[in-house]
Amino acid sequence: MLRSTSIRLIASALLLLPLILALTPHKFYVSLSQIDVNQEDNVLEISCRAFSHDIEEAIAKSQGIKLLLGTEKQHTSSQLCLKKYVEEAIKIKVKGESLDISLIGFELEEDIIWLYAQTTKYSDFEDIQVHNSLLMDLFPDQKNIINFNYGKLTRSVICTKNKPTHDIRFTL
Repeated sequence: MLRSTSIRLIASALLLLPLILALTPHKFYVSLSQIDVNQEDNVLEISCRAFSHDIEEAIAKSQGIKLLLGTEKQHTSSQLCLKKYVEEAIKIKVKGESLDISLIGFELEEDIIWLYAQTTKYSDFEDIQVHNSLLMDLFPDQKNIINFNYGKLTRSVICTKNKPTHDIRFTL
């Protein structure tokens, strides 16, 4: 009898666990970036995916401008503000030489923002250092996942506030 009651109590707890977890406030601070080597043009093509309200909050904090992306009141300098923010947060070195990163544009998908950028031309991307501190000034627990593609090879790293910079090597 006691064993049966214990089993029912455990089963009830397990059934209620998803509901309890759903009601517990928990926010994830993650962005996803993909960096592709465009071997034809000798540039790196960068796309970053993050929550748009987080990016807007970070820019409001660092630049004092409310972007209001995707609204009728969108700030006229939104592209320039995003450009400045991305160029300060993402840095790439090849063999110790810093590459310039230029924001090409952005795209909104509901509450997600896609940021598109590319580097200056360079011919050898086998030894790369990548730095991604997007949103780390706002969220200490921020994690920025980077998938780096060079031909058929992929390397993945996770940038954190304690380690925002990683070395990536490819042997072709």
